[in-house]
Amino acid sequence: MLDFTYDRFEEKGTLIVRLPERLTFNLHFFIQMNILIKECLNSDDVNRIIIRSPKFINYAKMTMAYIINTLTYINEQSGKKIYINNDFRMRVKNEVAAKEGKSFNKETDIEKLIKNQGLEYYVFKGKEEITRPVNHISALLAKSMPSFNQDDLKDFINTTIGEIFSNSCNHSNQDNVYFASFVQKEYDNIFLYVSIIDYGRTIANNVRAFLNKKDISSAKCIDWAIKPANTTRAGSGGYGLPTLISYLKATKGELYIFSGEAGYVLLESGSEMTEEIKQGSFPGTSVAFKVRLNKNNFIIKCYADDKKVDSISLNDI
Repeated sequence: MLDFTYDRFEEKGTLIVRLPERLTFNLHFFIQMNILIKECLNSDDVNRIIIRSPKFINYAKMTMAYIINTLTYINEQSGKKIYINNDFRMRVKNEVAAKEGKSFNKETDIEKLIKNQGLEYYVFKGKEEITRPVNHISALLAKSMPSFNQDDLKDFINTTIGEIFSNSCNHSNQDNVYFASFVQKEYDNIFLYVSIIDYGRTIANNVRAFLNKKDISSAKCIDWAIKPANTTRAGSGGYGLPTLISYLKATKGELYIFSGEAGYVLLESGSEMTEEIKQGSFPGTSVAFKVRLNKNNFIIKCYADDKKVDSISLNDI
Protein backbone atom coordinates (compact mmCIF):
# COMPACT_ATOMS: atom_id res chain seq x y z
CA MET A 1 0.00 0.00 0.00
CA LEU A 2 1.61 3.28 -1.16
CA ASP A 3 -1.28 5.58 -0.22
CA PHE A 4 -1.51 7.68 2.91
CA THR A 5 -4.52 6.63 4.99
CA TYR A 6 -6.65 8.81 7.29
CA ASP A 7 -8.55 8.00 10.47
CA ARG A 8 -10.80 10.64 12.05
CA PHE A 9 -11.83 10.79 15.68
CA GLU A 10 -14.25 13.70 15.67
CA GLU A 11 -15.05 13.53 19.38
CA LYS A 12 -11.34 14.12 20.10
CA GLY A 13 -10.76 16.53 17.21
CA THR A 14 -8.00 14.24 15.97
CA LEU A 15 -6.87 13.20 12.48
CA ILE A 16 -4.40 10.31 12.28
CA VAL A 17 -2.37 10.16 9.06
CA ARG A 18 -0.67 6.83 8.42
CA LEU A 19 2.30 6.85 6.05
CA PRO A 20 3.25 3.81 3.94
CA GLU A 21 6.46 1.77 4.25
CA ARG A 22 7.94 3.11 1.01
CA LEU A 23 7.92 6.58 -0.54
CA THR A 24 9.46 7.35 -3.91
CA PHE A 25 9.99 10.76 -5.50
CA ASN A 26 7.39 10.33 -8.24
CA LEU A 27 3.94 11.41 -9.41
CA HIS A 28 2.10 9.22 -6.93
CA PHE A 29 3.95 10.80 -4.02
CA PHE A 30 3.10 14.35 -5.12
CA ILE A 31 -0.57 13.48 -5.50
CA GLN A 32 -0.52 12.00 -1.99
CA MET A 33 0.94 15.27 -0.69
CA ASN A 34 -1.84 17.27 -2.36
CA ILE A 35 -4.37 15.01 -0.63
CA LEU A 36 -2.58 15.48 2.70
CA ILE A 37 -2.88 19.27 2.43
CA LYS A 38 -6.56 19.01 1.55
CA GLU A 39 -7.38 16.57 4.35
CA CYS A 40 -5.56 18.59 7.00
CA LEU A 41 -6.63 22.10 6.04
CA ASN A 42 -10.25 21.35 5.13
CA SER A 43 -11.09 19.54 8.36
CA ASP A 44 -12.65 22.21 10.57
CA ASP A 45 -13.45 19.66 13.27
CA VAL A 46 -9.76 18.70 13.59
CA ASN A 47 -7.36 20.58 15.87
CA ARG A 48 -4.75 17.85 16.28
CA ILE A 49 -2.94 15.89 13.55
CA ILE A 50 -0.94 12.75 14.34
CA ILE A 51 1.55 11.46 11.74
CA ARG A 52 2.39 7.77 12.03
CA SER A 53 4.78 5.67 9.99
CA PRO A 54 5.80 1.99 10.14
CA LYS A 55 8.86 1.18 12.25
CA PHE A 56 10.93 0.27 9.19
CA ILE A 57 10.54 2.70 6.30
CA ASN A 58 12.22 3.11 2.93
CA TYR A 59 11.86 6.79 2.01
CA ALA A 60 13.74 8.84 -0.54
CA LYS A 61 15.31 11.72 1.38
CA MET A 62 13.62 14.33 -0.79
CA THR A 63 10.23 12.89 0.20
CA MET A 64 11.03 13.36 3.89
CA ALA A 65 12.09 16.98 3.34
CA TYR A 66 8.91 17.57 1.33
CA ILE A 67 6.70 16.09 4.06
CA ILE A 68 8.30 18.20 6.81
CA ASN A 69 8.01 21.33 4.67
CA THR A 70 4.32 20.59 4.01
CA LEU A 71 3.55 19.88 7.68
CA THR A 72 5.24 23.16 8.64
CA TYR A 73 3.02 25.00 6.15
CA ILE A 74 -0.12 23.25 7.47
CA ASN A 75 0.77 24.21 11.04
CA GLU A 76 1.45 27.84 10.11
CA GLN A 77 -1.79 28.16 8.13
CA SER A 78 -4.13 26.38 10.52
CA GLY A 79 -2.54 26.55 13.96
CA LYS A 80 -3.34 22.84 14.35
CA LYS A 81 -0.98 20.86 16.54
CA ILE A 82 0.99 18.23 14.65
CA TYR A 83 2.58 15.20 16.32
CA ILE A 84 4.98 12.79 14.62
CA ASN A 85 5.70 9.26 15.85
CA ASN A 86 9.19 8.74 17.26
CA ASP A 87 10.58 6.45 14.53
CA PHE A 88 9.81 8.92 11.76
CA ARG A 89 10.84 11.91 13.90
CA MET A 90 14.27 10.42 14.64
CA ARG A 91 14.77 9.48 11.00
CA VAL A 92 14.02 13.05 9.94
CA LYS A 93 16.15 14.49 12.73
CA ASN A 94 19.16 12.44 11.61
CA GLU A 95 18.80 13.02 7.87
CA VAL A 96 16.95 16.30 7.18
CA ALA A 97 17.79 19.77 8.47
CA ALA A 98 16.04 23.12 7.89
CA LYS A 99 18.34 26.10 7.37
CA GLU A 100 18.17 29.77 6.49
CA GLY A 101 18.90 30.62 2.87
CA LYS A 102 21.73 32.99 3.77
CA SER A 103 23.72 30.01 5.12
CA PHE A 104 23.65 28.16 1.76
CA ASN A 105 27.18 27.18 0.75
CA LYS A 106 27.23 23.90 -1.15
CA GLU A 107 30.05 22.67 -3.32
CA THR A 108 29.73 20.96 -6.70
CA ASP A 109 31.98 17.92 -6.20
CA ILE A 110 29.58 15.08 -7.00
CA GLU A 111 31.50 12.42 -5.06
CA LYS A 112 31.54 14.57 -1.92
CA LEU A 113 27.84 15.33 -2.31
CA ILE A 114 27.08 11.59 -2.53
CA LYS A 115 29.04 10.87 0.66
CA ASN A 116 27.16 13.61 2.53
CA GLN A 117 24.02 11.65 3.35
CA GLY A 118 22.27 14.50 5.14
CA LEU A 119 19.75 16.67 3.31
CA GLU A 120 19.24 20.37 4.03
CA TYR A 121 16.27 22.35 2.85
CA TYR A 122 16.55 26.10 2.84
CA VAL A 123 14.20 29.04 3.25
CA PHE A 124 15.24 31.92 1.00
CA LYS A 125 13.79 35.35 1.66
CA GLY A 126 13.59 37.58 -1.40
CA LYS A 127 15.57 37.62 -4.63
CA GLU A 128 18.83 38.71 -3.01
CA GLU A 129 19.48 35.28 -1.46
CA ILE A 130 18.75 33.05 -4.45
CA THR A 131 21.96 33.66 -6.43
CA ARG A 132 23.99 30.98 -4.63
CA PRO A 133 21.56 28.04 -5.10
CA VAL A 134 21.04 29.06 -8.73
CA ASN A 135 24.80 29.06 -9.36
CA HIS A 136 25.17 25.75 -7.49
CA ILE A 137 22.55 23.90 -9.54
CA SER A 138 23.68 25.34 -12.90
CA ALA A 139 27.34 24.51 -12.23
CA LEU A 140 26.48 20.98 -11.09
CA LEU A 141 24.34 20.25 -14.14
CA ALA A 142 26.70 21.85 -16.66
CA LYS A 143 29.82 20.02 -15.43
CA SER A 144 28.06 16.64 -15.44
CA MET A 145 26.65 16.89 -18.98
CA PRO A 146 28.88 16.42 -22.05
CA SER A 147 28.30 19.50 -24.19
CA PHE A 148 29.48 21.11 -27.41
CA ASN A 149 29.49 24.51 -25.70
CA GLN A 150 29.95 24.14 -21.93
CA ASP A 151 29.97 27.85 -21.07
CA ASP A 152 26.79 28.53 -23.04
CA LEU A 153 25.11 25.55 -21.39
CA LYS A 154 26.03 26.80 -17.90
CA ASP A 155 24.71 30.29 -18.68
CA PHE A 156 21.55 28.77 -20.17
CA ILE A 157 20.86 26.65 -17.09
CA ASN A 158 21.71 29.55 -14.78
CA THR A 159 19.19 31.81 -16.49
CA THR A 160 16.55 29.07 -16.51
CA ILE A 161 16.85 28.09 -12.83
CA GLY A 162 17.23 31.75 -11.87
CA GLU A 163 13.94 32.67 -13.52
CA ILE A 164 12.11 29.86 -11.74
CA PHE A 165 13.40 31.14 -8.40
CA SER A 166 12.58 34.70 -9.40
CA ASN A 167 9.07 33.68 -10.43
CA SER A 168 8.53 32.16 -7.00
CA CYS A 169 9.14 35.63 -5.53
CA ASN A 170 7.52 37.80 -8.21
CA HIS A 171 4.42 35.79 -9.07
CA SER A 172 3.50 34.41 -5.67
CA ASN A 173 3.25 37.73 -3.83
CA GLN A 174 5.37 36.41 -0.95
CA ASP A 175 9.07 36.42 -0.21
CA ASN A 176 9.79 32.93 1.11
CA VAL A 177 11.07 30.34 -1.35
CA TYR A 178 11.74 26.81 -0.08
CA PHE A 179 14.57 24.94 -1.78
CA ALA A 180 16.12 21.50 -1.42
CA SER A 181 18.59 19.59 -3.56
CA PHE A 182 20.18 16.20 -3.06
CA VAL A 183 22.61 14.03 -4.98
CA GLN A 184 21.94 10.33 -4.52
CA LYS A 185 23.49 7.17 -5.88
CA GLU A 186 20.96 4.53 -6.85
CA TYR A 187 22.67 1.30 -7.88
CA ASP A 188 25.12 2.47 -10.60
CA ASN A 189 23.23 5.69 -11.35
CA ILE A 190 23.70 9.13 -9.79
CA PHE A 191 20.70 11.47 -9.68
CA LEU A 192 20.21 15.09 -8.73
CA TYR A 193 16.90 15.89 -7.07
CA VAL A 194 15.71 19.51 -6.84
CA SER A 195 12.59 20.99 -5.22
CA ILE A 196 11.52 24.67 -5.35
CA ILE A 197 8.32 25.65 -3.50
CA ASP A 198 6.40 28.82 -2.80
CA TYR A 199 3.13 29.11 -0.93
CA GLY A 200 1.51 32.07 -2.65
CA ARG A 201 -0.61 32.87 -5.67
CA THR A 202 -1.04 29.92 -8.00
CA ILE A 203 -0.16 29.80 -11.68
CA ALA A 204 -3.87 29.65 -12.50
CA ASN A 205 -4.67 32.76 -10.47
CA ASN A 206 -1.92 34.73 -12.18
CA VAL A 207 -2.82 33.56 -15.69
CA ARG A 208 -6.56 34.16 -15.26
CA ALA A 209 -5.92 37.69 -14.01
CA PHE A 210 -3.43 38.42 -16.81
CA LEU A 211 -5.66 37.05 -19.60
CA ASN A 212 -8.82 38.39 -17.94
CA LYS A 213 -10.45 34.97 -18.32
CA LYS A 214 -12.01 33.77 -15.09
CA ASP A 215 -13.42 30.54 -16.54
CA ILE A 216 -10.20 29.08 -17.97
CA SER A 217 -9.29 25.76 -16.31
CA SER A 218 -6.24 25.36 -14.09
CA ALA A 219 -4.75 22.81 -16.51
CA LYS A 220 -5.08 25.21 -19.44
CA CYS A 221 -3.46 27.93 -17.35
CA ILE A 222 -0.43 25.71 -16.76
CA ASP A 223 -0.34 24.82 -20.48
CA TRP A 224 -0.26 28.53 -21.25
CA ALA A 225 2.48 29.19 -18.66
CA ILE A 226 4.84 26.52 -20.03
CA LYS A 227 4.77 27.89 -23.58
CA PRO A 228 7.88 29.93 -24.53
CA ALA A 229 7.64 33.71 -24.02
CA ASN A 230 4.33 33.49 -22.12
CA THR A 231 4.59 35.39 -18.86
CA THR A 232 2.31 37.37 -16.56
CA ARG A 233 5.23 39.56 -15.52
CA ALA A 234 5.88 42.91 -17.22
CA GLY A 235 9.12 43.12 -19.18
CA SER A 236 11.34 40.11 -19.88
CA GLY A 237 10.58 36.57 -18.77
CA GLY A 238 8.53 33.60 -19.89
CA TYR A 239 11.43 31.21 -20.42
CA GLY A 240 11.91 29.63 -16.98
CA LEU A 241 9.55 26.65 -17.15
CA PRO A 242 9.64 26.21 -20.98
CA THR A 243 13.44 26.12 -21.05
CA LEU A 244 13.60 23.80 -18.04
CA ILE A 245 11.24 21.46 -19.88
CA SER A 246 13.44 21.68 -23.00
CA TYR A 247 16.52 20.87 -20.94
CA LEU A 248 14.92 17.93 -19.11
CA LYS A 249 13.56 16.48 -22.33
CA ALA A 250 17.07 16.62 -23.81
CA THR A 251 18.64 15.03 -20.73
CA LYS A 252 15.85 12.49 -20.14
CA GLY A 253 14.95 13.91 -16.75
CA GLU A 254 11.67 14.04 -14.86
CA LEU A 255 9.67 17.14 -13.91
CA TYR A 256 6.67 17.65 -11.63
CA ILE A 257 4.85 20.99 -11.46
CA PHE A 258 1.87 21.38 -9.15
CA SER A 259 -0.03 24.60 -8.64
CA GLY A 260 -3.59 24.99 -7.45
CA GLU A 261 -5.85 22.30 -8.88
CA ALA A 262 -3.59 21.18 -11.74
CA GLY A 263 -0.22 19.68 -12.49
CA TYR A 264 2.26 19.07 -15.29
CA VAL A 265 4.39 15.92 -15.45
CA LEU A 266 7.32 15.06 -17.72
CA LEU A 267 8.64 11.51 -17.41
CA GLU A 268 12.03 10.06 -18.33
CA SER A 269 10.46 8.40 -21.36
CA GLY A 270 9.62 11.84 -22.78
CA SER A 271 5.89 11.49 -22.24
CA GLU A 272 4.22 14.54 -20.72
CA MET A 273 0.77 15.50 -19.53
CA THR A 274 -1.09 18.38 -17.95
CA GLU A 275 -4.15 17.45 -15.91
CA GLU A 276 -6.61 18.73 -13.37
CA ILE A 277 -5.83 17.20 -9.95
CA LYS A 278 -9.17 16.23 -8.43
CA GLN A 279 -7.70 14.68 -5.29
CA GLY A 280 -6.35 17.91 -3.84
CA SER A 281 -4.97 21.37 -4.41
CA PHE A 282 -1.46 22.77 -3.95
CA PRO A 283 -1.58 26.21 -2.27
CA GLY A 284 1.12 27.86 -4.35
CA THR A 285 3.57 26.36 -6.85
CA SER A 286 5.80 23.33 -6.47
CA VAL A 287 8.49 22.65 -9.10
CA ALA A 288 10.50 19.46 -8.62
CA PHE A 289 12.79 17.63 -10.99
CA LYS A 290 15.15 14.68 -11.16
CA VAL A 291 18.02 14.31 -13.62
CA ARG A 292 20.81 11.75 -14.08
CA LEU A 293 24.35 13.02 -13.58
CA ASN A 294 26.27 10.03 -14.96
CA LYS A 295 26.17 7.30 -17.62
CA ASN A 296 24.55 9.64 -20.15
CA ASN A 297 25.08 8.37 -23.69
CA PHE A 298 24.34 11.71 -25.33
CA ILE A 299 25.93 15.11 -25.78
CA ILE A 300 24.12 18.40 -25.25
CA LYS A 301 23.85 21.20 -27.78
CA CYS A 302 22.65 24.52 -26.41
CA TYR A 303 20.87 27.14 -28.56
CA ALA A 304 20.99 30.19 -26.31
CA ASP A 305 19.20 32.52 -28.73
CA ASP A 306 16.29 30.09 -29.19
CA LYS A 307 16.12 29.27 -25.46
CA LYS A 308 16.31 25.51 -25.97
CA VAL A 309 18.67 22.54 -25.92
CA ASP A 310 18.91 19.32 -27.90
CA SER A 311 20.68 16.05 -27.19
CA ILE A 312 22.58 13.97 -29.73
CA SER A 313 23.14 10.30 -29.10
CA LEU A 314 26.82 9.40 -28.88
CA ASN A 315 26.00 6.29 -30.87
CA ASP A 316 25.14 8.54 -33.82
CA ILE A 317 28.45 10.44 -33.80
